[in-house]
Amino acid sequence: MKIAVNDDEVEEVAAEIAADEQEGKTEVIEDARDERVDARAPFKARLARFIKSGVGKTIIGFLLLVAIVLAVPMTRYAFLGLMIAKPATITVVDSITGKPVSDATIHFGQNDGTTDSKGVATINGTSVGDHVLKVEKKYYATANTDYLVPIFGSAHTTVKLTATGRVASVTVTNGISGQPLSGATVQIGDTSATSGDNGVASIALATATADQTGQVTLAGYNTASVTVNTKDMAPQVAVKLVPSGNVYFISNRTGAYDVMSSALDGTNQKVVLAGTGSEVGNELQLLPTADNSYLAYVARRNGDTAPAIYIITTSNGAVNEIPNSVGAGAIGWINDTFYYSTFNYNSGVITDKRQQLLAYNAANGQVTTVDASHLVGNPGQYNYTYAEQGLGNFVLVGNRIYYAKCWSYGMYYTGSQDQQASLMAVVNGSAISLKDVTQNGGGYCSTAAATPNQIYYIMNFTTGAQPNAYVYAPGKAVESTSSTSAQAYNTNFPYLISPDGTKTFWTETRDGKQVSFIGDANGNNAKQVSAADYTAYGWFTDKYVLYSKGGSQLYIAAVGDTLDGSHKITDYFSPQRPIAG
Repeated sequence: MKIAVNDDEVEEVAAEIAADEQEGKTEVIEDARDERVDARAPFKARLARFIKSGVGKTIIGFLLLVAIVLAVPMTRYAFLGLMIAKPATITVVDSITGKPVSDATIHFGQNDGTTDSKGVATINGTSVGDHVLKVEKKYYATANTDYLVPIFGSAHTTVKLTATGRVASVTVTNGISGQPLSGATVQIGDTSATSGDNGVASIALATATADQTGQVTLAGYNTASVTVNTKDMAPQVAVKLVPSGNVYFISNRTGAYDVMSSALDGTNQKVVLAGTGSEVGNELQLLPTADNSYLAYVARRNGDTAPAIYIITTSNGAVNEIPNSVGAGAIGWINDTFYYSTFNYNSGVITDKRQQLLAYNAANGQVTTVDASHLVGNPGQYNYTYAEQGLGNFVLVGNRIYYAKCWSYGMYYTGSQDQQASLMAVVNGSAISLKDVTQNGGGYCSTAAATPNQIYYIMNFTTGAQPNAYVYAPGKAVESTSSTSAQAYNTNFPYLISPDGTKTFWTETRDGKQVSFIGDANGNNAKQVSAADYTAYGWFTDKYVLYSKGGSQLYIAAVGDTLDGSHKITDYFSPQRPIAG
């Protein structure tokens, strides 16, 4: 682009510099051709020659043009709008109630946006200057205005919309905790609104129909219906959303033992796995994964001589029997792996590895041997010349299993009885020894969790000597202790650990009453949450606890709330605790 330059103004500046030189204010260079002399020339002399040149005239003309453009507001914003853009915040409220209008459509300049639950939309990349602002929402009059995005400071304006229909307030709360829910979408007919931090969504509706029905949705919650009577001048409606998911339980309401599921509010109950008639009530167990993807169901279903372990996939109801699990002892889940133990009686024939700790991966159906008993000597029926290192009882705490391996000896065994017993733990799927100790004779071992971080190993000797006791806390070394077996089991409450491992839920008997508590991961800092005869039964995610009354009624409460029977889910049959899923 060619820039016009006023030659008269340039000549005038040059003449002033020449006059200064004549008055002695500057030193005139005699020989401009000598570059070394020119380099020492005064600044004003060099500036005068630059101004007289074509480049100088062009630059000065451009700067004069920019100064003229910036001096006029209209041309200033048009010019800077090509280079400066910033976010603009538009807040939309109802002109009468002052409440935020969500899901309104914003047209601002060349960009569009939608207001959130607070009635706010941020339009990014808006050039400075004046723009047309248009706001639209169903059953509101469209607002048209102009807004100037300033060069300095933030860009924010509020637009008031006038409703052409009836504005209803829909308050959305958690159906269990009672807390307000933000971000819930209220959809009625062809319009919608989103609840804010206070759980309230303001939605404008046509008044032609009195009762208008819609639905309220929010991720992680079951969809609920809503009905608004627009004949009311200021309709106010309350909607309770129930967290999504199911609890699973055993029921014999049909006369058979069925595995059933229910929504958390007791609705949508259905049979997941129907009983076969072979089940024995007091043998049944139902155990979940921490994320409730799988259930392990212990029952005899096919005329077996003892219960087997069945894995139920909760997402599709698929059922798979763990191979060779008839008569197995269920331990529990660590992630998607179910741990159990087996003992092969083999008609009295003593063999190596007759007792095993096994793991079943529910994702791929593979069975892995974690640990097994070890036999020294000649196996055979009624053979009393053996030494066997057997596995004791198993205690599952969080994501670890604790047990001990101790030696027993046949009456005719003549080898050394100073064998090494091992205090064991399953860590990350592998059996490791936490401590090896000399056993000093035959005996058996037992393990107990007094608290989640206090694991007792008790070695009982057949010689009648006093038991040797050891205590272990995760992250520390195993230490010997003077505690007896009775002391170790004295406070052996069934601590139920939350899926994230940060909280515990349990019930104690105090003065003949069942009292429940929630504590930290180690069972400390306990908060009493019940003074009535309710019993801790499990967790539903990390936010809710399941509890029961009378061994047949299942309830749910938000973590920290008082267990008062407010939210009953279902009646059930349970020789074991009901399970969340």
